[in-house]
Amino acid sequence: MAFQALFLGDSVVWGQGLTDAEKFSSQVVAWINQYHPAQNAYKTVVAHSGAVIGVGATVQKPAVDGEVPDAYPTILQQCSQTPGNPNDVNLVVVNGGINDIGVQYIFNPLTDQQELADTIKRFCHDDLVTVLLQVAAKFANPNTSILVTGYYPVLSTQSDPLKIPALLPLFGVSIAALPFPNDPIAKIVSNSLLFWQQSKAAMSQAVADVNQQLGVNRLEFVAPGISEANSAFAPTPWVFAVNANLSPQDDVIATRQAACILDEPDPLQREFCFRASAGHPNRWGAQAFFNALYPVLQRRYGF
Repeated sequence: MAFQALFLGDSVVWGQGLTDAEKFSSQVVAWINQYHPAQNAYKTVVAHSGAVIGVGATVQKPAVDGEVPDAYPTILQQCSQTPGNPNDVNLVVVNGGINDIGVQYIFNPLTDQQELADTIKRFCHDDLVTVLLQVAAKFANPNTSILVTGYYPVLSTQSDPLKIPALLPLFGVSIAALPFPNDPIAKIVSNSLLFWQQSKAAMSQAVADVNQQLGVNRLEFVAPGISEANSAFAPTPWVFAVNANLSPQDDVIATRQAACILDEPDPLQREFCFRASAGHPNRWGAQAFFNALYPVLQRRYGF
């Protein structure tokens, strides 16, 4: 009997910019097989870069390479289109919400923080509840655990403010052209921290609310141990940024570039695609996700 781990969601669950061995999805399976080889664990990854939750979305598009940002298939579609017998899935790991909000919106210094908070609640709680109820209904085996992974501070008060402007154009933000507040960098950092903190609260509450509806604690929220000191441009970065010459920092640059050329027809978006690892967990960040996940797996499965 094999142990199947299914990974749904966006670029964080996909493992943007990482080799397959570095992704936390691979680390989970490798850990199970190393210490519990009788489980014969394997993974199915349908998460991909750019995925939105997609409540109300009607567009149907085939999946492209996971490194290429694309809203489709949405996370709801990922769930509904997952092949195979749902009862054979032992573990589901899922996230979602940041792409529905929009990283450009989060990092825009003109974004009103009350509106941002309301938007976080809408997508990281309300729409996430919709996803989680669908996941729980499809993978209805009571022994199937559903783990919801949270986000992290992409930028923080420990990020070097002189380096942050190099990252912003990759998220469609320019601080040169418009009359932004006196200190736009400080506002961007504040927005980043607000998203991190309030998405954590919203996602955790979504998990609690779904468990309450189900009448059983099948779901669990897992926050990665990534702190402000581990943000991009921080002293101990566990998040990819860009180099001084705007080149990406990850290890799959060549293969992603080929995929971007193949799957992204827009020349400007293709340039962003080339650098799509920026803002995502690097190998140490992926390790932090795994480190947060494996105690939960030990407790839930007796590993």
